Parts: sequence; C-alpha cells; structure tokens
Amino acid sequence: MTKKTIFYLILVVSLSIALTGCSLFNKEKTDLGANDAAQQGGQKEAQEEIEDFQGSMQDLISKGKPVKCTYSGETESGDSFSGIIYVADKKARQDAEGNGEGKVTEIHTIVEDRLAYFWTSENPNKGFKIDITQAEEELKEFGEDFNEASEQEWQKDFSYKCSKWKVDKSKFELPSDVDFMDMSEMMNRAGNMFGEMDEELPNREIEEGDLPILPEGPEGFDMDEMKKSMCAMCDNAPDIEECKAGLGCE
Repeated sequence: MTKKTIFYLILVVSLSIALTGCSLFNKEKTDLGANDAAQQGGQKEAQEEIEDFQGSMQDLISKGKPVKCTYSGETESGDSFSGIIYVADKKARQDAEGNGEGKVTEIHTIVEDRLAYFWTSENPNKGFKIDITQAEEELKEFGEDFNEASEQEWQKDFSYKCSKWKVDKSKFELPSDVDFMDMSEMMNRAGNMFGEMDEELPNREIEEGDLPILPEGPEGFDMDEMKKSMCAMCDNAPDIEECKAGLGCE
C-alpha cells in the first residue's frame, strides 16, 4: 500500500462522515385556507426551529439536537447516491446507498465518541473503525497539494433536508455480526515509515515507484478485507473512477 493509497483511505472516510451543508426543511411557503388555522400554527412553530447548517457530522452531533437528514445527488460520471443520517445524544448513524457501475452498494456508518465504524453490503460481516481526530490529523500531514485536491474534487454541494425525529436508540447499536478492524495502528505504522523516508530523502521528490509496501497491520488485521470495504465505499464518492484508482481497486 502506497502513501497515495493511505491518503485515499482517509479521504473516503472523511467523505463518508461529512455534511457539506444541511438546510433544515424546505422553506417554501404554502397557501393555507382559513379552515387550516391550527395546521398553520403548527407549521409556524416548526418554522421557528428551522436553521441552515454547514459543517461536519461531528458539528451536527455537537449541536445536541435529535435530527434526521436525507440527501441525494449524482457523481460526475452520472451515477446516483442517496442517504439518511440520524443524530441524537452525541451519536450519529448514516445509511447511504451508491449506484456505481450498475451495482447498488449500501454503506453504513456509526459515529460515537469520535470513533467512526463502517461496514458495507459488499462485505457485510467485515467492517473497520477509525479515530476521527487521528484521521483529520493524518490528512493534514499529506500537505497542501493533497488538501487542495480533496477540496476541488471531493467537496461537493449536496441537498440535505433535516427534521426532528423520535429517537430510536437501536439505530446507534453496532451490529453483532460485523467484525470491526481498527485502522489506527496501521496509520501509525504508515506515518512512521513515511516520516523516515522524508528524513532519508529530503532533497528530491519521491516518486510513486519509490514508495515501499506498508506492513499488513496488527495481528488479525486483514488488509484485503478492509480494502474490499473501502472500494465499495467509492460507489458513494463524487468521482468513482478516481476513488477506485487511488485505492488500487480492481
């Protein structure tokens, strides 16, 4: 696995837990008759709770309000994606669906205490977890070039509609039949290895072919299984082909 691959792993994770903009409810006015006074009063009360939101899922969690958001859109290649996000009690769950290359893939995410858990329909019994704070710091380490690329190619405007919901705590329970692999140690090893390379080769640009193959990770860590899940998540990315190319998907 190369440095570029690690970058795309983290970038896909960041994309999967991102809310680039959330417009709570549709603010269009509706003509109501005199007999609908009670309904109008209820809508007025709801309108007072409407607000525009822009930020990350973690920002939405920190607001402390139980909301349910839906979104949908198209990738640059014309493939569709959609999803629903549940937030309550400083936790969040996202159930997304991507239609890439004629195949529908379900992607599930649960966020709690700055830990994000992922699993997909492509590999339903294998998932992975990652420390969000660590992922954000690792992404910064890749430098301005990578960060500019992520902003230009990945930060897209989606249409979100959010409303209050009756909290169902079971939405935030991790599935008992999914084995979650921890990516933290793998990223630590990768960071140490590339840090050593930067010290050894400070005066020339490192080409793709110069990059070593990273260790397979901690005991019990199945890199192939993790890669399979990550590649499935590319079906929900703005540019599916570039995402899969960056991860080395088949």
